Amino acid sequence: MLTGEYLRRLRLKAIRRRALGCLDSLERGILYLSGRLVDRARGPGLVSQLLEIVMKLEQAMIGGFEKHVMDFGVRRLVSMVKTAVGFGSVVAREWVLDMGFASYLACMDYNR
Repeated sequence: MLTGEYLRRLRLKAIRRRALGCLDSLERGILYLSGRLVDRARGPGLVSQLLEIVMKLEQAMIGGFEKHVMDFGVRRLVSMVKTAVGFGSVVAREWVLDMGFASYLACMDYNR
């Protein structure tokens, strides 16, 4: 997973999305050098540090609408499922897995 090619692509993607600023200079250096010098990260210290960096970057690269879907859309969907289950609907529990419906609810909230 943590190959040099993956780290290089992740760094370029973060630069394009202007998300590299979430890292401090030491973390940016680790990411840059690991992408250039390491074929595959094996040491436990390096792997744990790189995983923290990757998680920070993934969180920083989430767009505004995706954040709204995860925050408002999912919360609204769970509330609707609880109401439907309270009325006795058996199939309503499957709605929680439908991220398209959560996106729809978030989009409708944006347009309100």
